[in-house]
Amino acid sequence: MSANGSTSARFRPCRLGSAALALGCALPGACATASGAPRCAAGSSVLASDALLIGEGEAEAAQPGAAAEARQRALAAIAGQLRVEVRSTFSSRESESSTGASREATAELETRATAALEGVEPLETCEAGPRLRVRLGLDRARAAAGLAASARAFGAAAADGAKRAAAEEAGGRRLAAVGLWFRAAAAAREAGSSARAAAVLARSAAADPPEAVSPARLDAEARAALGRARLRVVLESSGATNAAGAGRLLEQAASSCLAAAGLPIGEGGDGVLALRAVFDPALQVAPGLSVVRGHLSVALHGAGGESVTGEEGAAKGGGATPELARAESERKLAAEVLPGAVDKALDLLGWPGLRKCAR
Repeated sequence: MSANGSTSARFRPCRLGSAALALGCALPGACATASGAPRCAAGSSVLASDALLIGEGEAEAAQPGAAAEARQRALAAIAGQLRVEVRSTFSSRESESSTGASREATAELETRATAALEGVEPLETCEAGPRLRVRLGLDRARAAAGLAASARAFGAAAADGAKRAAAEEAGGRRLAAVGLWFRAAAAAREAGSSARAAAVLARSAAADPPEAVSPARLDAEARAALGRARLRVVLESSGATNAAGAGRLLEQAASSCLAAAGLPIGEGGDGVLALRAVFDPALQVAPGLSVVRGHLSVALHGAGGESVTGEEGAAKGGGATPELARAESERKLAAEVLPGAVDKALDLLGWPGLRKCAR
């Protein structure tokens, strides 16, 4: 009962039989439930409408956390309705939906649409027998407006990123430009997904709203900038047992990794893949058998100041002489440690489509 004496629209009053009425619903305990919520009236006090998506969830009223469990089930019910609407809205595009790319886009759209669940509101909480029932509602118009605002924000971020990427490339900082182009493309995709999800929620005819910035164009710009960039491999090697020419195998392996990933190699100032190899002094573990432990770290430095570091690793090599032991350690570093370390550095760049060096 509200302050002015009216019953809240969110809850239905308790309906009891004549015996209970004789006791009086106002008597302590007469309307008591396990959770403290009012008893559910016959039928729902909250009716579905075109303006609302309604989800209902139930849980055992006497168990701990019943309200949270029932709420999660109600949220899942609304999310299921959103997924159905997304799929049905775009089911007419049979030629596109048969492709893996379209299935991925539909999944991304479902994710954006279900993000609107943050705006759900409680409509009813009551007990039906031993079960606690929770009903939640999602206002279509409000959720669609929120997604539309997100689309505009992502679109602005994409446009700004594209502008900054063009400036970086004009200044000769191609690796920095590549990263900005790719991030701008990702923002543009988020903008498109948010706009389409807003259209689904609003049941708008504009199921495929126009893009402020084309993700495909931004991806193409990124790959074009990457094709114009040149990376160099630089080796820093130290250790008491190092011989002249040590590390050439590492340099060759690193160049092969970059080429396999699709990154251009050559003399240029766009970036450096720095290898640091350190070899411990040789240990003679038996007559005619020496062991050398080598350590490798990898870092990628761009001309614009950006820098990422891959994983560090170590490998032990043995041989009849310290030189042979060091050479075996280097071979193992090149074959077993370097591919994963380079892949880690490239992963940190966040550039899509780069092939892995490690097998």
